[in-house]
Amino acid sequence: LATRHLLECGHRRLAFCNGPLVLRDARERDAGFHHTLREAGLSTPPELCLHDEFTYEAGRRCAARLFPLRDRFTAVV
Repeated sequence: LATRHLLECGHRRLAFCNGPLVLRDARERDAGFHHTLREAGLSTPPELCLHDEFTYEAGRRCAARLFPLRDRFTAVV
């Protein structure tokens, strides 16, 4: 839903921060994100799809890794 909402708002270059793919929730979020992008005829480069733990500090790490790439995306899921 978040991905679809951002696409409806006009975003076409999305970054994605998610939990570790060993967790079912993270795998399902990953699949939903990529499925929604494919439906829109879009994709996201691997370097903009980050996976870490589901913690506040991991969110900060994700933001720090994405910050130098900020000209390559307009929104983060």
